[in-house]
Amino acid sequence: AAALRARCGLHLPDRPDPPRLQAFLAARRRGAPWARLSLAVHGRVAVARARRLGADFGFVSPAFATPSHPGAPGLGPLRWGQLARRLRRPAVALGGVAGATAGRLPRARLAGLAAIGALRR
Repeated sequence: AAALRARCGLHLPDRPDPPRLQAFLAARRRGAPWARLSLAVHGRVAVARARRLGADFGFVSPAFATPSHPGAPGLGPLRWGQLARRLRRPAVALGGVAGATAGRLPRARLAGLAAIGALRR
């Protein structure tokens, strides 16, 4: 509802769809240029969800181990590339992305890089 009122895009985390998602998707179908949809993509279930909802792009993560999620294993370049290929939408790498790791990702599937910790240093 807030995204509709603010006329802005929407990012969905990897959990059940919010109750008002259908209203946002209806605005997209009507051609609202501001109604961009991104999703967190952590595995195959999220890939299917992103495709079903018609996401504009997905944050495929965590690309590598990251301090923001201690103990969570990174996908690594091979698994990241496989998920990005299955997504069939632009894939943005997030999680452990820094100068030393970004070059390890498959460029054919890489639409962008997103970072939090790498930008704070």
